[in-house]
Amino acid sequence: MPILILLFIPILTTAQTSDNGLVAEWHFDEGSGNIVKDTSGNGNDGVIHGATWVDGKFGKALYFDGNGDFTISAWTYLKDWKIILI
Repeated sequence: MPILILLFIPILTTAQTSDNGLVAEWHFDEGSGNIVKDTSGNGNDGVIHGATWVDGKFGKALYFDGNGDFTISAWTYLKDWKIILI
């Protein structure tokens, strides 16, 4: 009788890790261009795809037309977690 052995080996890659503190902060108020500046000082700037600058309630804002666009928002406090997948 053949025996089937399945072995699962997790493969983890990390683009950047942070032990403490703020990793990135984006205000989305540049008003022009396709780069969103990271104001945390860590250099994690973002690139805008599929959105246009408009006048917002306070300064400038990004307008998403709803065609293929998405937004990710997260406030997290993680303590003693070893693996995080988003």
